[in-house]
Amino acid sequence: MEVKSSVSDGLPCDYERGIYQIVKYREVLKAQAKADGVTGLMSIDAVLVLESQMPGEYRDVAKTLGVRFIENMGRNMAHR
Repeated sequence: MEVKSSVSDGLPCDYERGIYQIVKYREVLKAQAKADGVTGLMSIDAVLVLESQMPGEYRDVAKTLGVRFIENMGRNMAHR
């Protein structure tokens, strides 16, 4: 999991960096599982959690790379 707070709203490239961090985490975990001999029906995933919303210019990048993201977590948590 990679988390981006609303501070990243002032630095949109933080969101892009977060997308690539998720790609890296996912691939490293897959490589580690392979090296450890783990096979079968195993699912490895990573998710980008955002306090606010993903800027529009990065939505397609996330989709192309298969990066899941959850938006508005700060707001969702505040209402619980």
